[in-house]
Amino acid sequence: MDSYTVGTVVIFCLITWIIASPFVVFYYHKRYITAYRELEELRQEVSPAVDIQLTQMSASEGAQSTNKQPITENRSTPTTPLSDHELLTKIRSMSPYNFEKYIAQLFEHFGYSAATTPYKRDGGIDIVLYKNGVQSYVQCKKYIKQIVKVSEVRDFYGAVVDHLHGGEAFFVTTNIFSSDARRFVKYSTNGNKIRLIDNTGLLTIIRALEDKGVVIPIPDVSDISQKIKPCPRCRGGHLVIRHSKNNHSPFYGCSNYPECRYMQKIDS
Repeated sequence: MDSYTVGTVVIFCLITWIIASPFVVFYYHKRYITAYRELEELRQEVSPAVDIQLTQMSASEGAQSTNKQPITENRSTPTTPLSDHELLTKIRSMSPYNFEKYIAQLFEHFGYSAATTPYKRDGGIDIVLYKNGVQSYVQCKKYIKQIVKVSEVRDFYGAVVDHLHGGEAFFVTTNIFSSDARRFVKYSTNGNKIRLIDNTGLLTIIRALEDKGVVIPIPDVSDISQKIKPCPRCRGGHLVIRHSKNNHSPFYGCSNYPECRYMQKIDS
C-alpha cells in the first residue's frame, strides 16, 4: 500500500470520527439524563408518606412555635396501643365526612392550614391546603375492599392540574392503588407533584406523629353502632353509621360500599 493510499485512509477515518463523534456524545448524554431522571422518580415514589414526614417536619415545628391555636389532640398516655390492623379498621369505620376532617388534621401537623370543601360540587377536591401562600389539594377515599383505579386518579388530576401553581396534590386512601394508577402518576402528570398515600403510607404518617407524642382522636362510633348487624342485601358486609352529603344526617349503610349501596334509616 503506497503512501497516497495510506493518507487517504487516514483522512477518511478522521472525517468519519469528526462527523460521528457528536452523535455518539449525544447518544450517551441522552442515556445518562434518562437514567438520572428515572432514578429521581424512583426515589420520589419509594415512600410518599415518609417524604411528607421528612420535608414538612421542620415547617410543622416552626408553626407550633408561633402560638398557633393547636387542634384537638390527645397527649395522655394510651392504655393499650392499637395495632396497625385495629387502627386501620377504626379509621375505616369513620363516616366519609369525619374521615376528611381527620386527614385535614393530619396535614395541619405538617405545617399546613387545611379546610374541607362542601360536599356539593367539590370537583373531587375534599380538602384545600394552604402553606406559604400556595394552595395544595387532597382527595380522600375511605375504601375497604375497593382498589383505587387509574380513572379516579386521572379524574382528580384533571380537576387540579390547572390550579397547581407550585402546590401539590395528595390522593389519600385507606386501601391501595392499582398499578395502572401508579404508572399514570409516574409517567403522565408532566412533572406535577401528585402524591399517592395508601393505607401503609397513612399508617406511617400517623405513627410518625405518635412518636412525637401527638395522637389525633378518632371519633368513637356511638352505642347504636356497637350492635353489629349484617347487611341484609349482600350478606358479606355489616351495617355502619354513615352521614348524608346534604345535611350530614346519620343513616345505616353497608361497610362494603360502593360495591353494596344498601341504606337504612336510623329509628329515633
